[in-house]
Amino acid sequence: MASSNTSLDSRALLSEGNDHSHDQEEEEGRWWKNVLDLEEAKNQVWFSLPMILTNVCYYSITLVSVMFAGHVGELELAGTTLANSWATVTGFAFMIGLSGALETLCGQGFGAKIYRKLGIYLQASCIISFCFAVIISILWFYTEPILILLQQDAQISKTAASYITYLIPGLFAYGFVQNILRFLQTQSILMPLVWFSVIPLGLHLGIVYSLVNWTDHRFKGASLVASISLWISLLLLAFYVFLAKKFEQTWQGLSFESFHYILDNLKLALPSAAMVCLEYWAFELLVLLAGLMPNSEVTTSLIAMCVNTEAIAYMITYGLSAAASTRVSNELGAGNPIRAKNAMVVTLKLSVLLALAVVLILAFGHNVWAGFFSKSSEIIHKFASMTPLLLISITIDSFQGVLSGFMDRLNMLSFLPSRLVSVNGFPMDDLINKLPGQPDVNFRQFSGYIDVDQKAGRSLFYYFVEAEKDPMNLPLTIWLTGGPGCSSVGDAFLGVGPFIANANAHGLKRNPLSWIRESNLLFIDSPIGSGWSYSNTSSDYQVGDDSTNKDLLTFIFQWLEKYPNFKSRDLYLGGSSFAGHFIPNFAKGLLDYNNQSSTFKFNIKGLILGNPVLRYKLDTLATYEFLRSRGMINNEMHQAIVKECNGVDEGNYSDSAMIQWSKSCVEAMAKAELAAFNVTSVGLAMARHFDVYRETCDQNWTVLESGNELTKVRHGVDMCIPLRGDFYFNIPEVQKAFRGNRTNLGYQWQGCFDGLNFSSTDKNRDMLPVLKQILQQSIPITIMSGDQDAIVPIVGTLNHVQKLAEEMNLKLTKNEGWKNGKKDGAGWMYSYGDLLTFMTVKGANHHVTFSKPSKAFFIFKNIVLNPSIKIAIADKVV
Repeated sequence: MASSNTSLDSRALLSEGNDHSHDQEEEEGRWWKNVLDLEEAKNQVWFSLPMILTNVCYYSITLVSVMFAGHVGELELAGTTLANSWATVTGFAFMIGLSGALETLCGQGFGAKIYRKLGIYLQASCIISFCFAVIISILWFYTEPILILLQQDAQISKTAASYITYLIPGLFAYGFVQNILRFLQTQSILMPLVWFSVIPLGLHLGIVYSLVNWTDHRFKGASLVASISLWISLLLLAFYVFLAKKFEQTWQGLSFESFHYILDNLKLALPSAAMVCLEYWAFELLVLLAGLMPNSEVTTSLIAMCVNTEAIAYMITYGLSAAASTRVSNELGAGNPIRAKNAMVVTLKLSVLLALAVVLILAFGHNVWAGFFSKSSEIIHKFASMTPLLLISITIDSFQGVLSGFMDRLNMLSFLPSRLVSVNGFPMDDLINKLPGQPDVNFRQFSGYIDVDQKAGRSLFYYFVEAEKDPMNLPLTIWLTGGPGCSSVGDAFLGVGPFIANANAHGLKRNPLSWIRESNLLFIDSPIGSGWSYSNTSSDYQVGDDSTNKDLLTFIFQWLEKYPNFKSRDLYLGGSSFAGHFIPNFAKGLLDYNNQSSTFKFNIKGLILGNPVLRYKLDTLATYEFLRSRGMINNEMHQAIVKECNGVDEGNYSDSAMIQWSKSCVEAMAKAELAAFNVTSVGLAMARHFDVYRETCDQNWTVLESGNELTKVRHGVDMCIPLRGDFYFNIPEVQKAFRGNRTNLGYQWQGCFDGLNFSSTDKNRDMLPVLKQILQQSIPITIMSGDQDAIVPIVGTLNHVQKLAEEMNLKLTKNEGWKNGKKDGAGWMYSYGDLLTFMTVKGANHHVTFSKPSKAFFIFKNIVLNPSIKIAIADKVV
């Protein structure tokens, strides 16, 4: 090795000299990658090895009893081997098969992060196992007449019946053990399984040796100890699950809810049991057939030894099969079908290698192995003669076993009810595997269309992101944006959602202040024409409040059919700008439904509105009051606007009030615009309303198209983030990943659609009566406004809030400054009891979530989700 002070030049020479050898090593190592994915193989070996050891140990508990009983005499060997085969055929194999349902249910549930359901599925499976164990126990009580009916030797049948009677308690334990093993296996809990199987096996060896050699209960004792050892293992596993903190999410105690899943479990368990039993029966029936041959004591023992030997070898295959099943289920649950396929291929290759190792060991050590079963030289000699056929069978069975395990999982999917096909309420067809340039994350994203009117060809596009942690218990927040005609999905990438376009707009970076830290998020492109939402009927693009709300209501009911787990979830509704119309109307529609429904009801917990349009005409007039207060226009200009644009105020506002401004009013506004922003056109001035202090980003796509970075940071805000988001959404690979642009039309994706014809009457609609109806049903409303927004300025919104509070006789309980943690003053809070809160956000523009994401997140977390602590926050006076 070179010394640590090797010069840079010498390192360069060494590196250059080693290039050729490195290339050779890479070429030589490349064929290994073509033969076997070493990383996947290593993971599967480490995963399956504990399962193999566990399976061998549990199988050995009953097999060791057979071995010890077999040394008592040839009749006892024949009886115990026949009993063990009969118990396997009718009981143990069936229990293994029943537990196979958990590989699919718990495997996909864990992959889908629906942790609580794992414990429910386990309980349902244990109930099923118990019921079938009772039925099988009754069958075992009649073992002797059944075996005689099957033409078995009378003495051997009697011996077998005596032996199997003491295995009945062990059958119940075995069924429960198999269920817990699947429960733990699907969570990748490995080493504890080994210890909880090795310990009972070690105890079993000592106890059975003592009973067989030192007591009069030599034969029956071997069987009884097998049952005792299985119960010891069950108790160890049960206490582990009950007491270990790692299972706090997956095991939450006994629940009657498990009875609701018995039928779903049975639909998977019975086909699985049938497939496993057929595999075992194909071999174990040979033992019954051997009993029909001459010298049945020898033939039965000999065939049973071969079957048990193959079963031990099969444990290796079964361990790999379990690894494949779990890996495939987890990858499918996480929406990675390509990785699932690769895992299966690697398992098949490993099975061949391990089968070869078993064959070599048995080929050279068959006499030693046979001696464990019997001291009879005749049996040992005849077992040796059958070894070549046994080796061939083991080789073929190892390959078939893995394929069978894989096919079990695929066949089970055909029996899954629709809510399980979609992975417990998450539609796999809508799962986003990964967005282009997206960093790795531990949460899932979904997107797709909901057809709100199939006849008209009208569909709304959505983007759903599950909460970063504990998504099955956190609330659902629906977020809309304004325009009207702007994309809520695009808005998700401006501060609320999990990502923001990076500096060159060809990839994404994590948003550390995303609301997924506290809630699941659903973004809906609404109304029609926004983002990727579309209609095949041209008249649908003439929209208004009512048509938009009708589509949203249709959407949410259909969406909940896809995501049924969210039907009873706490629901928050939020949005910005013209969503000040969409969200209140939507909330009122849901509340109206609640009032009429006697069954399902939406669990609305609150609304959050950012710079909302509530009284459009007054919001427009407030723009110039805001500009005057900031010294951007003089008093004369403001008074001219008041004079020329009079006729409407907070007291006489109506939906039809002054649909059009007068010519003199428009001229007064234009003069003020040019003066306020020192520009040459009203259009340029209006563009600055979004943020009166920060310059907008240059609309220069060529910079991004060439792969260069485009940023413009002003007062801590990168004003180019929206433009980069627009560019990112127009990348073909991005649209493909989202499954957006379903119509495959060649139009450009727009953050705000300019071809929407929104009703001017609805644009002027007064939203205070709607907010009033929502508040009357005790639904809290939080409004946040950026103090640098001239589109919907704080002065106008505050007037609306005060008017609303006055009409509802709400008393102002807090009029204080608020802080974002220990930082400087973040704004001002006006609190009207626990129902209505208005918060100004210092330094924020028209989009608080974009310009001040930390403050927006603080409000969402501490005011909206936890309204009871708002008083404590407000006490931090600035």
